[in-house]
Amino acid sequence: MIASHLFLVAALTVSGSAPASVALPLASLSASQAAAVSPRQTMNGFARCLAAARIDVARGVLALPTASNEQMTAAAAMLNGGDPCGGDGEFELELRGINLIGGLAEGLLDAQPQARNVATLASWDDEAIGRSALRPRNGNEDLGLCVVRRAPQEAQRVLETAPDSAAEQQAISAIVPHLGPCTPAGASLRFDRPTIRAQLAIALYRASTFLRTASATGN
Repeated sequence: MIASHLFLVAALTVSGSAPASVALPLASLSASQAAAVSPRQTMNGFARCLAAARIDVARGVLALPTASNEQMTAAAAMLNGGDPCGGDGEFELELRGINLIGGLAEGLLDAQPQARNVATLASWDDEAIGRSALRPRNGNEDLGLCVVRRAPQEAQRVLETAPDSAAEQQAISAIVPHLGPCTPAGASLRFDRPTIRAQLAIALYRASTFLRTASATGN
């Protein structure tokens, strides 16, 4: 964990909700979509579909500092002006900000599965990360990157499971021991499963994008 970036956005990290100044529209769903799976699975599938349908816009959202007001506003804007992934509007899905962004990250990772291997980052020290374009810009990025560097395979396994499944619970149990060492000293934070999954997805996307770009440029 990079010591100069220990300011967690606690309200986002703990609850996964967007700042009060950013209102997320409700996603329109058909009855069949709403009844098919759990609300978390529905939201995750919706966000992944949105990323695939608007891939360049989703990349722009993920390029912004994680869980910042700017990123939340950009994510909310993706839900305006037509919905390529919704239904007939019979049901509405309430979207939690950080989890919507995590779902977008999963959707972008779906499009580049070969880039998910970020295990090489485990050999990078904090100084090397601090000099790179992957340098955390806030506490949320610091936390996510720290966990992904400590447990890259375990982080990827979480994203291979369905939200709310027993497999997800088991996969996240393997992540929990890594949260403490990646949390600022003296901080007392609660992490729920949706927020952990979102933080891991965002960190894996940022790391894989960085490594792919570095490989392409020979750095």
